[in-house]
Amino acid sequence: MTYKELLREGWDTTKDLVKSTAGVARVSWREAFGLFRKSVVPAIWERIVGLFILGLACAILVVLFKIWYELMRISR
Repeated sequence: MTYKELLREGWDTTKDLVKSTAGVARVSWREAFGLFRKSVVPAIWERIVGLFILGLACAILVVLFKIWYELMRISR
C-alpha cells in the first residue's frame, strides 16, 4: 500500500503508520506460516499441533545425537 492509500483509509499521522508497521512484527506463528485461521481452528488444536511439531523436532534431535554417538564410538 502506498502512503496515499493509507491516508484514504484513515491513517492520518506518522504515529499511526509506525503503529501499523510495528503491529506487523507481532504476529503469531499461526499467522506467520498461514497454517490456521482463527475462525476455522480452535486454540486447542493449535496447541496440539504445536506440541506435535515440538515433539517431532525433539525426536529428530535424539536420532541425530544417537547417530553421532555411534559414529564417534566406531571411530575409536
